[in-house]
Amino acid sequence: MQKTNNIIIKAALAVFAAILATGCIFEQMAMPEDLQSVLIQVNVSSGDMNTKAYPTTEEGATAAEAAINSIRIYAFHNGRLSGHFYSNADPAGPVVMDLKLPETGTANVNFYVVANEEAMVRTSGTAALSESTTEADLASFAFTSYGAVDGSLPMYGTMTAAINVDNISADYNTSADHTDHSYITEGPGSEDILTVNLNLIRSVAKISLYVATPNGASDGVSLTDVLMPSKGTRQYGYLLPQAPATLEAIPPTGADHDFLSVSSMAVTEKASAGIYNAVFEDVYFFEVPFGSDLWSTPNSDNSVIFNLTYTGGSGTVYMPPVERNNHYKVYCTLPPGNGRIEVSYVVADWEGDHEWALDFAYPTYQSPVLKTGNHGSTGGPATMYYSQDAGGNPTEEGAFSVDFQMTAPSGQTWMPTFFGDKADYTIKVYDGMTEVATPVAASDKWYTIKIIPLKSDKVGSLVQFGITYNPTWLTDPEFLLINSGTVWNTSGSNEDLIVVTQVEKNI
Repeated sequence: MQKTNNIIIKAALAVFAAILATGCIFEQMAMPEDLQSVLIQVNVSSGDMNTKAYPTTEEGATAAEAAINSIRIYAFHNGRLSGHFYSNADPAGPVVMDLKLPETGTANVNFYVVANEEAMVRTSGTAALSESTTEADLASFAFTSYGAVDGSLPMYGTMTAAINVDNISADYNTSADHTDHSYITEGPGSEDILTVNLNLIRSVAKISLYVATPNGASDGVSLTDVLMPSKGTRQYGYLLPQAPATLEAIPPTGADHDFLSVSSMAVTEKASAGIYNAVFEDVYFFEVPFGSDLWSTPNSDNSVIFNLTYTGGSGTVYMPPVERNNHYKVYCTLPPGNGRIEVSYVVADWEGDHEWALDFAYPTYQSPVLKTGNHGSTGGPATMYYSQDAGGNPTEEGAFSVDFQMTAPSGQTWMPTFFGDKADYTIKVYDGMTEVATPVAASDKWYTIKIIPLKSDKVGSLVQFGITYNPTWLTDPEFLLINSGTVWNTSGSNEDLIVVTQVEKNI
């Protein structure tokens, strides 16, 4: 697949006859004695746009996202306009541009292409694009809204090409609009036409939001609100990339935005099956340079935040910085009642045929941990007692025992742990009857975790049990939410840690 939409700039005499309408833009202008007119040919193609959906299926761009409804091309040499082309439709084939360049030597030419300029509503201080637009005008071109009637989006491309005007083709154009103008070739002695490649890039980002319920969630979960606080909005954006300080100076709109188009949305899919309900899939954003390093970590700057309210709970998603031409997919799992949603991100170059492992990939795992031998139990008090064999050695008879499973992502590992005196307690993991080493890799297997008392005189002692994993974006381990809804209701237990108490053996 193509990584980007290609704007192919080249000179080719064989197809020139079909392009009479473009004309020599500078034909009637006075030509400085040290400049000459040369020709290049421009092929404009919208190409394919790909990203990968979570977790395995591929999706292409929508027709609107790939549409080219107008094209404007600029060429600048030493800060001066060297060539210009405009079409109010997709040329769908080669066009010809004249360039004014020195008579000898190599000229560095800055090319800019703008697609779908009609999709932008300009800020009050931004002039419309025209043949008089300068490089500085392009650099500061700002718009307050975007999206044409057909949904097409603003796109641009830039590059600098070194054009050696001494590499002149032996063939001359004989069209009335371009009489005696020369074609530039790839090099000395070559008749291959010089080719310059540009990449079309969207000036905005795309965010999609999906929701599902976790294993064991009751039926009837509904999403009732998806609100983005005003600080995540932006009053305008720029056609071309900007320095961080420029983006940071763009103020928010001052108005919250509700993304839920209905009063209540039923959440029918299960995250364990890798299937999510789409809240929205094609919302486009200006760039936002602020963001959180972790979806669950608040930040004090003007970043994009989503506040979700649903049956039995609520939660907040703190987005990373939102960059142009990226597609952010946010998958939220909504455990009822505890307000601690779980989030995974997939981010890809909007037009790329690849996706990279995201810093925010959250594991798929069983929450809460289940009572060994009785997965239908709601947990209850977490207790253990000391027992010994005939030789006076501790046994596992009275261990606190739970079952746990982590299925994804591939290669992720988890580690059970507890806070307590290691001389008084030990922890073991079993695959069936076989003890296994830790950490344990994600798989379809269920594992049994046991905390085993080693001394009889510790009745009343407490340990805190948890399961950690190492996110790729952090050095230190994070605790999983293994007590969803605090179903293990020993005093002091929370979603991350279960308090286990040593009790007397009930004989």
